[in-house]
Amino acid sequence: MPLEDLESLSVGYGAVSRVVAARLAALSRGQPAQPLFVKGEWGSGKSHLLSFVRGAAAAKSVPASLIDLNARSAALNYPQRIYSILVENLRCGGDALGLRAVMLKWLEDSASRKRLGEAADKAWGWQLSWSIRSLIMRHENGDNVALDDSGDWSVLLGADLRWSNYGYKRDQALARVEALAALFHEMGLGGLGLVFDEAETIDQLWNVRSRLTAYGVLGRLCTMKAVWCVFGVTKRFDQTIAYDLSRDFAGYLPASPNAQSFLKSWSQGSFETVEPPEVDPRYARVLAKNIARLYSEAYGTDGSGDGLANQCVATWLQNPGRNPRRLIRLLVHELDLRRPLQSGR
Repeated sequence: MPLEDLESLSVGYGAVSRVVAARLAALSRGQPAQPLFVKGEWGSGKSHLLSFVRGAAAAKSVPASLIDLNARSAALNYPQRIYSILVENLRCGGDALGLRAVMLKWLEDSASRKRLGEAADKAWGWQLSWSIRSLIMRHENGDNVALDDSGDWSVLLGADLRWSNYGYKRDQALARVEALAALFHEMGLGGLGLVFDEAETIDQLWNVRSRLTAYGVLGRLCTMKAVWCVFGVTKRFDQTIAYDLSRDFAGYLPASPNAQSFLKSWSQGSFETVEPPEVDPRYARVLAKNIARLYSEAYGTDGSGDGLANQCVATWLQNPGRNPRRLIRLLVHELDLRRPLQSGR
């Protein structure tokens, strides 16, 4: 979705927008960008806020990726599985989606390729440095690196990581994330924004040892240079950590310094948290009218959705569970019912 349309659906985002802008400005200046936790239950607008963050990063040309966490294929205690998702969903300015597309764009431009080579010579991760240098050399020799599936791409895209559950692969994955952020910093893009949704799925991990490992990963991510992390969480996240802290699992089970640091910071309230802005009746009318306008533009309807939007808002106000998702679903459903079906040929 274009940023202007995303912003039109982000009603009441003044305070949130200022927080996000300040973090992105710090990242662009090479300063530490403190992690941000977005709290919200189902339908509160949490996922939309996370999309807003990613869109704001794209508007500032800051590379950012959105990762939907779960306890199986994208579990916090296995960052080696997350890395490949991260680079696949990476958005870097304009229309470059995925690290492969970003790298190919840089390789095609002589000035960017030269800067990329200089960045690869910096001591910020020998694995990425070697792979980038190899891609540059093969590209300059006339190889079509866009179509191959070499070991260079395997390292950059994480194919060599995701197959294994070994602890050393976890360390490699985290080191590679930090190296990737350093690469973007050297390329003049500030660093790397990481937007994680469904972080509360930490409560579905196998046991407390798995959760302690996940806390260690969180602690490492939150302190990485040139990385800004945003986590979407529900009350389950708070409840899980409170349970583990109350039993002092980190005190008598093996817990890394990163895990202990994260749990201490969380218990002391050191992390900034925000909630999706509440949609009151006034904002609900603005949101509904903007949705009706976007619907009209998308389907080429007559654009007479304002009256229907007001009706849906009135119905929505009668429901004690007034979250924006219910309003959006109601309005889109009613617009669908009124849109004439196209006849097939």
